[in-house]
Parts: sequence; C-alpha cells; structure tokens
Amino acid sequence: MKLQRKDFIDVIQESFEEVTNDFLNKRVCAVLIDVFAKAVTKVLVSGNDVNIRGFGTFVVRERKAQEYYNPNDRREKITKPATKYPAFIAGKELTRAVKEQLSNEGEEDI
Repeated sequence: MKLQRKDFIDVIQESFEEVTNDFLNKRVCAVLIDVFAKAVTKVLVSGNDVNIRGFGTFVVRERKAQEYYNPNDRREKITKPATKYPAFIAGKELTRAVKEQLSNEGEEDI
C-alpha cells in the first residue's frame, strides 16, 4: 500500500503525540515534510550526502553512459549520456525494525 501525503501527515502527527505527549497541528506537519524534502534536495544538489544515523543515507548515484542500437536501424548506435539520480540507503535500525515487524505479521497469519 502506498501512503499518500495527507495520510503521512496524520502519521507524523500521531507519532509526535506518542513521543512528546503534545499536539502538533496538521499544517505544521505538512510544513515539516516540505522543509525536510527541500533541505535534503538542497544538500544533494550541492554534492553532499545526508546521513541520518539509524534511519539511512540519501546519496546521489551516477549511471554510466550507455550505447544502444537504434531499433529502427540496427547499424546505428545511440549513446545515452551519463546521468545522476538520488538514492536512499536504509540504515541498520530501520532495516531491522522493518524486518522484525514484517516477520511478526507473517507469523500471525499462520
């Protein structure tokens, strides 16, 4: 299941209340998401990685240039230039938490 932005805002609001026993309105949660996304984008564009200990690392990866054959004329080669793209590497704590939760759900179904 894909979580939509508005649903994710609800999750952030609930998580904040669980951790702090305080209320955070939805507008502030939405701003937090926007600020976080903008900050990560800004750091990645500057050529640096974003490492959030236990959660994961946002990095920029590069695909090498590749040559293909033109499907209409097999004698002609087409070169696809090298590209850069953002990627996320999950941290150990996040990976462990997801594995444990998913394995516990699988046991309950049996």
